[in-house]
Amino acid sequence: MTTNQTYVKTEVVGSSSKSVSDAIESAIATASRTLRNLEWFEVVDVRGSIRDDEVANYQVTLKLGLRYQPKDLQRVLNERVAIRPAESWRPDLLPWPRASIARPS
Repeated sequence: MTTNQTYVKTEVVGSSSKSVSDAIESAIATASRTLRNLEWFEVVDVRGSIRDDEVANYQVTLKLGLRYQPKDLQRVLNERVAIRPAESWRPDLLPWPRASIARPS
C-alpha cells in the first residue's frame, strides 16, 4: 500500500562556534520546540565568520519539511503570528498564502 504525504517547508538558520554539524543540530532542536511533524531537512547554505585568521562561527541555512496536517498547521500558524512583533510583521516572507493569515490586532 502506498501512502501519499504532503509537506510544508520552512527555512531556519542555525549557528555554532563548534561545527557545521552542531549548527544543524541546534537549528533542528530549536525548531522542534515549536514545530510538529518535522520529517526532513535540506542544507541550503553554509557560511561562517573569521576572527584572528580562524573560524569564529558557522551558520547553516536549512529548509525543514513538516508533514502537513491541517489542524496542526493552523495551530503553528496561529502561534507564529501571535509571537511575531507587529513592527516586523511581513506576510510576504511567510511560506504560505497571505489570504489564510489574519493580521494580529
